Amino acid sequence: MKYHIITLGCPKNSVDSEGMDSILSAQGHAPVAEIQDADLVIVNTCSFIAAARDETLQVLREIGQNKKTQPAFDRGRLYGAEPRRYRQRGARR
Repeated sequence: MKYHIITLGCPKNSVDSEGMDSILSAQGHAPVAEIQDADLVIVNTCSFIAAARDETLQVLREIGQNKKTQPAFDRGRLYGAEPRRYRQRGARR
């Protein structure tokens, strides 16, 4: 599987993203530089700071737009501490 990690928010998220990258790579998955080349897109973000939440919503909307134009983005899942918040605020396709 090819994956792409987008890291937003605080420096702790960078550490967490590096950890996810290591785990995925160790399992034989391959990172890709371009989001459209990925089978899996991970958006690692913070939901505690308003600016980070707004940035997250913008990124999720952009990914949602790609889903409409690119078959590779046909399916999506939203996981995290507060996925309902993002769905309710318009991040759903």
